[in-house]
Amino acid sequence: MSLESKNEQLPAATVVREGTARRLGNPTGSGALTKTLAALATIASFAVAPAHSQVCPLGNSPEGLAFDTEGNLWAAYYDTNTIFVFSPSDYNTVAIDATGDAMFNSQYGGINGPTRIATAPSTDIYDGPYVFVTNSAGNSISVLTRSGLYEGQIQGLQRPLGVAVNGSLDLFVANNQTSNIGAWFAPSIIGDPPQNAGYTSLGVKTTDYNGHLFSAPGALAINGQNLYVATNDGTVHAYNEAEFLLSYEWIFPEGMAEIATYADGSSGGPTGIAFDNEGNVYVSYYYSSDVVKYSPSGTKLMPPITAAVSQPEGIAVEPSTGYVYVANTGTHNITMYNSEGVYLGVFQPSCPTGGPFE
Repeated sequence: MSLESKNEQLPAATVVREGTARRLGNPTGSGALTKTLAALATIASFAVAPAHSQVCPLGNSPEGLAFDTEGNLWAAYYDTNTIFVFSPSDYNTVAIDATGDAMFNSQYGGINGPTRIATAPSTDIYDGPYVFVTNSAGNSISVLTRSGLYEGQIQGLQRPLGVAVNGSLDLFVANNQTSNIGAWFAPSIIGDPPQNAGYTSLGVKTTDYNGHLFSAPGALAINGQNLYVATNDGTVHAYNEAEFLLSYEWIFPEGMAEIATYADGSSGGPTGIAFDNEGNVYVSYYYSSDVVKYSPSGTKLMPPITAAVSQPEGIAVEPSTGYVYVANTGTHNITMYNSEGVYLGVFQPSCPTGGPFE
């Protein structure tokens, strides 16, 4: 689905905040407490998923992909308002059905037109790594955890198509409709207070220090010290992340000075950004249906990956193998490649059953 076609309205999501039982007690009644305790009880079982034969009706639009710090693959499906989580034992075999370990949707997670996923290191041993999902149809970001908790939403956004999180859990958000990049300061306890999951807006920026407009921004990503921003002119721009954030908090326009550019003259519509362990940058391009691998300085390292790539959106690189996963909205699937761009096959997930995520 192209950037321009994300403005159709899906049914409004039912949003129920589910905080952790240990710090919020019983936030919304006994039912919420039961669900929260059930979620915590399933943490240990996530690593080994039961076998399922039913193929899940995931829909026609796989979009966001991301690996968390525990090696689990998160996948967002736009048209079914669904987030699946797959453990390493599931996704490391090509062209064999994999089993979803957990699922968030509109009833549990406030998922409403999800487009991108950003994962962060764990800062809470009970909740597990935090995960942030952009809801382009709901103009919000859902704050989730690997342990299955829904911590609330950041609301009032403008068709967010990208999100990036730093080591302090501060967020950058690409507001596609209003052509700006917003910054959100993390609370000391995620989800407390409930409004905006505790996050505080630092404002928005429409241009960088060099005068480049953040025109209809899409994908965002952070790797090391750098923040990467994709705009609709077909270019990905890199900035120093810490200085970029300072430009919101103080008068420091130099913080938005570009330090590198990634562009393929024949490609347009960059929709996904991912990195390997060597710092190389992978960018998926919707309109040209390909994936380009760049060096950290912006040099194209090999011919574009085109085999079985069709209108790609999200992209992720598995850290231990370097395998590249691409979400294709044209062929409604997720394809896999090695670090040299060789096509490995199709990742075919199945439905989860049981647990608090039905």
